[in-house]
Amino acid sequence: MFKRVMSGAIGLPVMIAAVALGGWWLKAALIALSAVGQYELYKAFSGKINPGHWFGFAFGAAYISLTGWVTAPPAFTALICVFVALSLSSPVLFWGMVTPNDAACTVLGFFYIPVMFSTLLLTRGLNPLGSYAVWLVFIAAWGCDTGAYFTGITIGRHPLAPKLSPKKTVEGLIGGVALATLLAASYGGVISGASALAGFNVTLFCALAGFFGAILAQLGDLAASAIKRATGVKDFGSAIPGHGGVLDRFDSILFTAPAVYIVLILFQVGQ
Repeated sequence: MFKRVMSGAIGLPVMIAAVALGGWWLKAALIALSAVGQYELYKAFSGKINPGHWFGFAFGAAYISLTGWVTAPPAFTALICVFVALSLSSPVLFWGMVTPNDAACTVLGFFYIPVMFSTLLLTRGLNPLGSYAVWLVFIAAWGCDTGAYFTGITIGRHPLAPKLSPKKTVEGLIGGVALATLLAASYGGVISGASALAGFNVTLFCALAGFFGAILAQLGDLAASAIKRATGVKDFGSAIPGHGGVLDRFDSILFTAPAVYIVLILFQVGQ
């Protein structure tokens, strides 16, 4: 418990500062988190880091670095094509050291972690709502976790996915989504008075972002559980004392961040 509290007391302010500052501060934090998360995923699937995995690390850092700076879609298409080609060629380039399954894992790790994390940058960069909306990612994910936990231990009766996560319940899911939506809508009510947001239904947007973000948060958590079941690991790592690895702590964020960004795009904010 002490390690859990201390790591939260240190890590949370750093993350809040990075999100608040945006720009290269946030990019640096996401590059670091992505690298650790990819390391955990590659270790889980392959048992070790092999030469082919370094394509994932390098192109993951490049993708996040270019996000928000290079806006032309062809540049990202070219980057992704080169990455996939190199990764899938790694069993040839490093014969006997890399298997096709390792190569597939490298590609998965790139899209699952750096690409999904990059939507935090995209959300943060959208004006006029981005600097406000980016916090919905955390409100939806952690609000859902909190609501699901307390609802589950109080009235949870019906298992949600017993083979993946025995403690999760349908009631917990409903409670988590409800709390996240309520918190997000309340947050929308607080920020709706900002002059930059005049003429925009902020409360409705925040409620929808909280609702869909919470659903995706639960799905992200279960997706990570499925990976752990398949690979036979209890925790992805120990990078965050008391919490496990980066993927253990941010599995829901990785799904919630794209959800909030998509809702922003559907509302045509900053377009």
